[in-house]
Order: sequence, then structure tokens, then C-alpha cells
Amino acid sequence: MFGLSMREVLEKNIRNACINNKGVYKEQVIELLEKYSDDLDNIAEEDFYLARMAYLNSVFDSITAGLRSADPSILVRVDMAALSPAVCGFDGLDISQGISAGATFAICYWALTGKEASIRTCQFLSHFQNAMMDEVLVELAQGYK
Repeated sequence: MFGLSMREVLEKNIRNACINNKGVYKEQVIELLEKYSDDLDNIAEEDFYLARMAYLNSVFDSITAGLRSADPSILVRVDMAALSPAVCGFDGLDISQGISAGATFAICYWALTGKEASIRTCQFLSHFQNAMMDEVLVELAQGYK
């Protein structure tokens, strides 16, 4: 009867991208496990950080790739918000840390609607993405017992 709102569609697409891109994180972690196979207790924290960042950015890239078929001005707005997150109401975003699912939502929602995203939705999506990374780690840990 009623279609999904822009917020609901974007939220669903980001959740799906988090699920569909878990393999990026898994591959990165497997590479770390192989690299440090002789000394798993001394895996560099920086290496885990880079694996996490690759996953976060793969989700962002998946979502923005889906926007390429939309109005070109939307991608310009995405770039503007990513470089200056205050425009979308997401102060403190440091893209050098990777762009979380919550930040992806805030950036894309603003680019599509011109409105600030709900902090609750942003937090939910970031927690969802962290849960996906936890699932990968648990799955891999079970395989290494």
C-alpha cells in the first residue's frame, strides 16, 4: 500500500551492504592470521585498524556506487559532506579513520534530502556494522581453535 521512505530504503541498503561486504573484512583478517601465523598474540593493532578501515570504506563505496545512476549533483553533495561533515550535521567525522555505516547514512541522507539524519539511526547502523565484524571474528576464532 505505502512505499518505504527514503530513510528506510537507505537504511536497508546500508545494512545489506554491511552484510554483503563482510567478506572484505574476513579476507583482510585471514591475511593477518596468515602473516602472523607463528605469533598470533603479537598481531599489530595497526593491521587490524587497516582491515577495519577497508571494510568500512567498502560499505561506503558500495552505497555511493548505487547513487551513481542518480542525479550527478547527489555525488557532489556526498563528496562535499564527506570532506566537510558539518554540512550534514555530523561533526567530528574523520574520514582518515574510515567511513562507518552511521556516517555513510548521515552523508547520503543529507545528499539525498538536504536534511540531517537522526543520530539514533546513525548509531544503530554503526553498531550493526560492528556486529558484522564481530561475527567474522567469532567465525574465524572457531576455525582456529
